[in-house]
Amino acid sequence: MSDTKPKQNTILKVFLALIIIGIFILVSAFSGKELLGLGAANNEAANVEQNNNKDKKQTEWANLDKQPEVLAPIDLNYLTLFFNNMSSQKRERVISDKVLFKQVVENEAINRAVVSAAVANKLDEDSNIEFLMRRGAEAFLRDAYLNKLILSKLPKNFPADEQVKEYYQNNLDKFLIPERIHVWQIFLAKPTDDESLKTTKNKINDILKKIKKDKSVFSGLAIAESQHEQSRVNGGYMGLIKTNEILPSIKEPLLKLKVGELSQVIESETGFHILKRGEKQQAVQVELEQVSPKIKKLLLEQAKLQLKKEIFQQVIKEYPQGLSDTKLEEWQLSIEAITEKP
Repeated sequence: MSDTKPKQNTILKVFLALIIIGIFILVSAFSGKELLGLGAANNEAANVEQNNNKDKKQTEWANLDKQPEVLAPIDLNYLTLFFNNMSSQKRERVISDKVLFKQVVENEAINRAVVSAAVANKLDEDSNIEFLMRRGAEAFLRDAYLNKLILSKLPKNFPADEQVKEYYQNNLDKFLIPERIHVWQIFLAKPTDDESLKTTKNKINDILKKIKKDKSVFSGLAIAESQHEQSRVNGGYMGLIKTNEILPSIKEPLLKLKVGELSQVIESETGFHILKRGEKQQAVQVELEQVSPKIKKLLLEQAKLQLKKEIFQQVIKEYPQGLSDTKLEEWQLSIEAITEKP
């Protein structure tokens, strides 16, 4: 038995060494260009397969026998544009840190090299990828155009203070913190069968008796017995509840309680409640100064959205796309016929 483990370790080491050697041989079997291409550059079998394929463009795109055209390496002009399109905060942070600057530029160089390899492999000539690239560029152009156009149409310093004030006065209810009250509860869900219902009623009444004898046990019993998870983990505390959102069957008996007083067992549609009331906080009107930045942002977003809708309506008139119900129906049937079903 003492010789078994050393022998097993030796076999394992040899096995791992063979795997490593195999991986090395596999990788070294490719030239640098072959490793970056999606097909073998000098492989007779691959060439035969390419010759037999009707779509030469699809099979030859990864052939790197010819000297490929690649993207120019990054230079100062490229980096100037690269950093100019960063946010000012990020740009200052990167430029002021020598180590970070080196890391960012090296990462961008790697990205540029990968794109160069993709171009060398003529991946950009694949019809699907070319379409997605074009569509992505068009989406960027569309958003840039819309943003510039919208900003050019908005009045300077929009919205003005008077507009903010007017919106505030016309929407005072939106800036009102409603009346709220601190509430604790112990809750047992209402069973559907009569026998379990009777047991649950007895249990909630026993819990109430224990609390009336010693109010300090409320939190412990809430944690142990309550079936309302959100409040149970907090010793029954439900938080500051808006009084206008409390269930009618609970609201009236709760508001009749004094601060710190316990309710009787209250039955609702969902179950049985023992409530403890805390302090009430009266409704408060938030001052204009506190919500002015929020209103400005809201008005700006609303104006941008309205302008965008108007631009869409106008642009489709100026540059019609010739859609019609008949054409849409024809296209749908054609695409359904040529699209592979899962």
